[in-house]
Amino acid sequence: MGSGSYDGIVGSSLYARWGRGFATALVQYAIRSTGDYDYRFANDLTWAGGPGYYLLMKDEFTLGLQAVVSGEYKRLDQFQGVAADDTGVTAVYLGPNSL
Repeated sequence: MGSGSYDGIVGSSLYARWGRGFATALVQYAIRSTGDYDYRFANDLTWAGGPGYYLLMKDEFTLGLQAVVSGEYKRLDQFQGVAADDTGVTAVYLGPNSL
């Protein structure tokens, strides 16, 4: 069962490499509409990116390690025009990514 809303998602990603070093970046924005029962999910922005390095580069495989920072920002959802207090989020994460 869905919410009855229509959502549009737009985004882009970028990958750059020089020698064994590389970097990635991505961003995505979800545009939400009001659904059934007059509930509206808030629009949502997610993003991620960071530098990395290929530790091993063989004909059969590659092994890379990347430091990634990522996050999400979403305002409060609304139910019948009133903000739902526990639905917004601002989050930032930092950690490794293996490729």
